[in-house]
Amino acid sequence: MKQPLFENIRLKCWILLTLLTFFVYMSNVALAQAEDPICLSVSNQLVDGFFDLPSFDAHQIPKTNVVLSKTVKTPGALEMEKNLGIDVNGITQKVLEEQLGGKDAAGRFTLSQKSEGNLLVISPWVYLNLLDDGRAVPWMVWTVEYWDLYWSKKKWQGSCVACLSEPKPLDGTGGWASKGGKALQKTVKTCALKLLGMAETDLLGGYKKKQFQKKTFEAVWMFGKKPEVKSVDFIENDPETLLVKSLEDKGFQNFVAAGLVGVLMKSLITNTTLFDGALVIPKDFGEK
Repeated sequence: MKQPLFENIRLKCWILLTLLTFFVYMSNVALAQAEDPICLSVSNQLVDGFFDLPSFDAHQIPKTNVVLSKTVKTPGALEMEKNLGIDVNGITQKVLEEQLGGKDAAGRFTLSQKSEGNLLVISPWVYLNLLDDGRAVPWMVWTVEYWDLYWSKKKWQGSCVACLSEPKPLDGTGGWASKGGKALQKTVKTCALKLLGMAETDLLGGYKKKQFQKKTFEAVWMFGKKPEVKSVDFIENDPETLLVKSLEDKGFQNFVAAGLVGVLMKSLITNTTLFDGALVIPKDFGEK
């Protein structure tokens, strides 16, 4: 009787030791991932014309990540689209290289493929909302995927939008398409810089420590054509900009959940404030 009892105790000790070793190992992996910089990557994928676009009226400029809220049917429309069809992915990649390239990975993000941390894949695109008065407002969209590189597993995906520019004519002098789309290129760069900094704050849990406040804006929102009053929940990001919770209206919720994968993955988003469909807007949004 003593021999089976001894064997049973030894087996339980071995199982306990194995489990303890496993948990220590996994804790070390998690700690290493937490300490290692997150690798950033800009996807070369284009917006999916079937799943990602917010409405059937939206028109994607061919072979670009620039989307108009509707098709423009005017003389010179093709030339205008040519000027508006900027390289959104390339501009975003350049911003990341300027901010992170050639530096030691002392911050939270890196472009180095040698990082043993996690991976944030950014798919940027621009939604140009055409207003009834002939002007247009660009909304910069970041759709992201967050990967655990150790297990080669996608942990979550989400999106956010930024609107940091005033309305301009779509075409003509001073318009978005003028001078080869320089104004649109500038706003993509401005939004990318802002979102990069906010993503670092977000993934470090900085927004979790802040309390949302209420504010009412009268403005033209992402899918609107005329000013509309909305009461929103916001966090002050910096003296100039606010992070606003995902809007409750149907159009915006359809956009946040756009794409079959987006619908399936939405419930998995638990550790991000920015990429849960948040908006980034100026404090004086809609006042000008």
